[in-house]
Amino acid sequence: MQLQIEVQLPPIQRRTNATTISRRRAEQFPRIVRLLVLAHQIQQAIDEGRAKDYVAVAQQLCVTRARITQLVNLLLLAPEIQAMILTEPHRIHHLSERRLRPITEEPEWRKQADMFRELLAHAKAESILD
Repeated sequence: MQLQIEVQLPPIQRRTNATTISRRRAEQFPRIVRLLVLAHQIQQAIDEGRAKDYVAVAQQLCVTRARITQLVNLLLLAPEIQAMILTEPHRIHHLSERRLRPITEEPEWRKQADMFRELLAHAKAESILD
């Protein structure tokens, strides 16, 4: 499955350095979106031979191998869940990667979808109470 996302960003009004601009643009998206995109980039780097393995990626990003595993496990989510995360950030802005971990452990995509719907409903109810 290949997902493609196009984002139109407003023009920049004042001059700033490129790092500040890219950081601000990235922060416009929920953290879970950024993490899922990173997981796809990590896997793509390994598939294309730009990175030897997850150990090399962990060293490059200055994180533990366990953290890389947690990120790449997001790719175990059913394609429709990944698509929703990437294309409907307004619906998932309140979800954390930690809350998605139990779903990644379920091998059946249909059960994952049920778990995800429950998580969305529960998280939405919590955000209303806050």
